[in-house]
Amino acid sequence: TPVKYVPIENAKYTLTERFVDEEGNEISPSVVKGTDYEEGSEYDVTGDAKVIDGYYLKAVSDNAKGKFGKDNVTVTFTYAKLGKIIPVDPEGNPIPDAPTPQYPNDPTDPGKTTPDQPVPEIPGYRPEVPSVTPTDPGKDTPVKYVPIENAKYTLTERFVDEEGNEISPSVVKGTDYEEGSEYDVTGDAKV
Repeated sequence: TPVKYVPIENAKYTLTERFVDEEGNEISPSVVKGTDYEEGSEYDVTGDAKVIDGYYLKAVSDNAKGKFGKDNVTVTFTYAKLGKIIPVDPEGNPIPDAPTPQYPNDPTDPGKTTPDQPVPEIPGYRPEVPSVTPTDPGKDTPVKYVPIENAKYTLTERFVDEEGNEISPSVVKGTDYEEGSEYDVTGDAKV
């Protein structure tokens, strides 16, 4: 049986990029960067990480930059799942049946999520903050929600001209009004 042997000085090697989760499962198809590299050929694929929906780049194998030896090279980009916004009650317990949206990917950086993500609306609750900026793209962010029946509201008086410009400082009349509280500030106009 004839078997073809290639002299080592003419051998060609392949550079492959793999995109996997933390368990090593492929989450995006591998990419073959080339099949005709020779021993001593230099390569650098450190900037080849992809933005993969639902994941952020966590690590790149040590061989993302280097020179070919006498073997093929596989560079592995490892991703982790993006975290979620977790609505919680005032005691910190997750609110049953509340949506828990996953952070969106930053379209320009595979290792990040986007800032100022709006929190979900939950009937019967008011969030303490309108948006969150996750500090760790893989860590869930609890957002405290207050039941509307216990919500406190602020009564503020503004004094403006016809164009809406403030002509006298605003006055906060109270910060602990509840739904259904009555108020009457008809006599509070200033001279």
